[in-house]
Amino acid sequence: MLLLKEITLAEPKNQLDRNNAVRQVSQSRALVGYVLIRRLGYKLKDVAKCLGRDAATVSSLVSRFAVRMSENETLRKQTARLAADCQE
Repeated sequence: MLLLKEITLAEPKNQLDRNNAVRQVSQSRALVGYVLIRRLGYKLKDVAKCLGRDAATVSSLVSRFAVRMSENETLRKQTARLAADCQE
């Protein structure tokens, strides 16, 4: 299976920082899920298990990410870069 680097987040100082940290983790989860499922061909149920989410939740977040990615060049570049790094 794919090895992912551990992401360390500093303890948020206030609620706004905490919300931003949660959003960043969620967006990262969506990016990883999208790349693993749509680009690398992993099974939805396997990715969901690794992410600690149910298959319906992962399916939804991947679908929403695909929509956001189609509208955002930065997300497209991040996705391409991660997919290329995973295939090395």
